[in-house]
This record gives sequence, structure tokens and C-alpha cells, in this order.
Amino acid sequence: MIVAKILAAFFLLAAVLVSVTILPATGHSGNVFIIPDATVPVRMDGVLNTVEWSDASVVSTHVSPNQLGRFITLAKFDRSTGWLYFGFHLDDQTPANTDRVSVGFDTNHDGGSAPMPDDFYLAIGRSSTKVSDGWVGVFCWEGNGTGYQPLDCSSFPYPYSWARSVRYSDWSVELRIQMAPGDSGLHISQTDAACNDCPESDVGFNRQVPLSWADIRPGIPGDNVDMQLQGEGLQLQISELSEKNQELLAELSVLGETNSAREYELVLAQEEVAALLDKLTDQESELNSLRIGISKLEDENSDLRAQTPGSMVTAIYVGIAVGISVLGIVIGSRLRKRR
Repeated sequence: MIVAKILAAFFLLAAVLVSVTILPATGHSGNVFIIPDATVPVRMDGVLNTVEWSDASVVSTHVSPNQLGRFITLAKFDRSTGWLYFGFHLDDQTPANTDRVSVGFDTNHDGGSAPMPDDFYLAIGRSSTKVSDGWVGVFCWEGNGTGYQPLDCSSFPYPYSWARSVRYSDWSVELRIQMAPGDSGLHISQTDAACNDCPESDVGFNRQVPLSWADIRPGIPGDNVDMQLQGEGLQLQISELSEKNQELLAELSVLGETNSAREYELVLAQEEVAALLDKLTDQESELNSLRIGISKLEDENSDLRAQTPGSMVTAIYVGIAVGISVLGIVIGSRLRKRR
């Protein structure tokens, strides 16, 4: 009986120890992201094809506070190959050769206040042309207990591959790494030259503090992840609608200013019309005065005509003619006397 109890206690203890060892490590920020199983293969060309990524979850949708643009991260896990896929889309309103996206992995999943030798991260640059201080291709680092030191990417502890697609206003990256969800803590950030190379972090908060990083968990086969994807899709739509609402508000503000300017112009035009109407009224008053004056002159002329009959005019003309004749006779007689 005693032996049986001892064996039972031993097996119970062994079961507890096994259960503890298979529990995923915690000790990060508390943010947990469920990575669904991949059902659609990804062609690694850097283009986030909507069909290829239709089975992925939205790990983060981040709009930076300094208006660098939207930063979206998608993720899924292919159980048949062991590839963990990440898709990054960056709306880059201020493109520069130093822009990059970074992914950090706490491979022991033990957190920590500083990067340790089990903490790695890699960065993929936007630029495809080498310039001074430009980020071309992929760069790797590993923790050293106080910070990070450069690492030859060929020595990165997990196989990976990546592809990039760049346009002027946006760019995207596809990354896959041989790592199962739950094996590592996760940090994701965007770095943009427009904010003096400050990291635009969304998943994992602080790159220098693995304790602040997020946890990633695998989706259980058979789980209905469609509801999760729909919810995340709705959140993305809400974010886009919010941005469109801000754009519409800005347009309405501009239209309001334009309308105010037009109303002011209309007031000025109305004042000019009122002034012209006042001038027209004054001119009509002057014209009426002139009409009255002309009417008075016509009346006076009529009175003069009435007071001067035709016979009197004839008598005057006859008198003038007689006077001229008499004057001619007098002048002629005087001339004869002088002779």
C-alpha cells in the first residue's frame, strides 16, 4: 500500500512537471496575438496579394502620430512546412533610403530588461540602391546583455527568406522564418527618416526591453479563425473610415473657408450695387429737375409769343424801313449842298 502511494505520488509529480514544461513561456507585455494556420501558399515576391494573404490575421494596424502613414502587419503559420509568415505594408508619405521595418525575436521567451544573447532582430530597408547611410537588403543584430551588436545574417539562428516591393508612396515586405508561434517573444517596428530615425513601434513597445515584447500563439487546428479575421477586418475598416472622415472634415473646413470668402465677396458686391442704386436715384432727381426747368422755359416762351401779336411786328418793320428812307434823303440833301 505504501509503495503504491509512493508510485502514485511520483507519477503525479512527473505529470505536473511535464505540464509545466510544455506551457508556453510568459513574462512579456501581456499582448498576445493568435497566428492562424495557413491554407493558401505565399509566393515570396514582396507583393501582399489579397488572395495569398486572405487566411492571415492582422497582427497590428498602426498609424504613426507624426503622420508617416499606416503600418500594417499580417501573419500566419504553415504547419506543413514550419514557416512563420509575416507581411508588412507601409504607407510611406516621406520616402527615404534609411526607412526600414524591423522584427525582433526573444527566442528563449524569457523577457528581460535588456537584450540577451537569445534576443535577435533583423531589419529590412526600403531602398534598393546603395547610398550613404542607406539601408539596402537585410541587417541582423543579436543581444549582448546591455544592447545589440551587429550579426552576420548568415549566422542568424533560424532559416529565413524575404522579398520586397517598393513604390513611391508605399512599400511592402514578405518575410518567412522557420519558427513556430509560441517559441518566441515578438517585437515589430517601423523606422522612418522623417522623424529622425525614431522607431514607430506597435508590437513590442521597446526594442531595448524584451520584457515589453508581445507573445504570439498558434491557432488550434479546426478553430474558426474567420470571426477573428472579420473582427480585425472591421477594425481596419473603422480605421480607414476614421481617416476618410478626417479627410472629409478637412475638405469641409476648406469649403467653409471658401464659402465665407464668397459670402464676403457677395456682401461687397451688394454694397457696390446699393451705391450704384443711390447714384442712379440722384441722377434721376437731377433729370427731373432739368425736366421741370425745361417745362418752365417752354411756358415762358409761350407767354412771350402770346404777348407779341403779328400786326405789331409788321408795324415795327415798316417803321424801321421809313426811318431808313428818311435818313437816306437827309444824307443826300446834305451832300448836294456841299457841292
